[in-house]
Amino acid sequence: MDNKSCAKIIGQTENGVRVCSAAARISTTEGTAFSVFNKSQESDEANVNLISKVLNSGHKTIIEHHNFNIAFNDVSVIVEQFLIEFRLTSFTIKSRRYVDFSDAGYYMPEIENPDDKKEFEKATTDLFDAYRELIAKGIIKEDARFLLPYNFKSNIICSCNARELLHIICTMIYGRGRRYKELVDLGTELKNQFEEIYPNIVEKERFKYEKYEEKDTSIDLKPVSFVESEVELITETNDIERVIREALEFEGLDKFDLKTLITDGKYSRVLEQINFTFKIKNITLASLTHFTRHRMHSHIIPNLDTIINQNKFKIAPTIKANAECETLYKNAVNNTSKVIEKLQHLGAPTLSYLYASGRTIDVMTTMNARELMWFFKLRTCDRAQWEIREIAIAMLKLLKKKHKDIFEFFGPSCVVDGRCPEGRLTCGKMKKAEDFE
Repeated sequence: MDNKSCAKIIGQTENGVRVCSAAARISTTEGTAFSVFNKSQESDEANVNLISKVLNSGHKTIIEHHNFNIAFNDVSVIVEQFLIEFRLTSFTIKSRRYVDFSDAGYYMPEIENPDDKKEFEKATTDLFDAYRELIAKGIIKEDARFLLPYNFKSNIICSCNARELLHIICTMIYGRGRRYKELVDLGTELKNQFEEIYPNIVEKERFKYEKYEEKDTSIDLKPVSFVESEVELITETNDIERVIREALEFEGLDKFDLKTLITDGKYSRVLEQINFTFKIKNITLASLTHFTRHRMHSHIIPNLDTIINQNKFKIAPTIKANAECETLYKNAVNNTSKVIEKLQHLGAPTLSYLYASGRTIDVMTTMNARELMWFFKLRTCDRAQWEIREIAIAMLKLLKKKHKDIFEFFGPSCVVDGRCPEGRLTCGKMKKAEDFE
């Protein structure tokens, strides 16, 4: 299998180095922003030297003014899952809900033993074959994708500032990504491109990441089991009513008006003062991207190679409804599990490329009420993918049960805004707040 995955900077801020150099000067130099920027029209070498000096003093915000656009071409979903956890980065990813990935191809991790390699390739091919067969039998793509192995190729456009890119590169090469050769190779490509602009900066940062240590995951597979998601509200801001009341006073509002808070951008910041922490058990890897793409929340996701022993999977309703497809799905999952057990000497990082996307993982997340409002508007909508919708509705019901006065009018856009943003794709049903109690 062709392993020509790559990462390339395809765009960046015009005069980015000069802008960052001006930022390095502005706090200690007299004059206007224009005059300080004009002082940075010297050679890029001099500008980079100044930037490096300021960075060494710990003032990294200066390079946040230089933005980069990066294309990740034909990388595995392992890379995708790694990248989307960086919350200060914007991503656009090819959708598995709408695109047929039958011929997407896959990344092959390095395996020295020819017999092991052959076994690994066959397991990957078998999962792709089962995916194709499900689609041929009428299963929609977003449900058939539960059988796509985690080494299938993905393509990503992402954007971030130089500080975040520096963090990503160092994490890929020296931090938690270093157990995956693919991540190290891609990180090294980006490092070489980044250092053409900012020489030696990565090398000065690497020591902070080399301290990262992780023990190898021992493999002790449990029998395959098929599970459903569970949602638990773990904790929340203490004395929510008081926090809301005092926040309203700061905003000059003398009463709690939920409709004002959720429709007026100025006052909805009051909702940012209260936070809620959820534990979500058994969310599939396929749906995890729907969850983590919401940038403004703090989430904890176990490293992928640590979930190998759980061996838990979900079955999409459309597959459950078809006995032949359900048998096909279960056989594919069980056969892959047997291969993983047989090849366990390869180690968890390598074998995680064989994860079927229907494998589940447990996550924890903390969101403020304003972010929850946005999350529910998208994810409780009938247009949302069914699994993330079920989870979102379960979260909303827990909140309404405990704090109905705050979450009474939360739900999809048709509930919050009184209109549907889906255009021609609308379901045509105007939901009511009580539909989510």
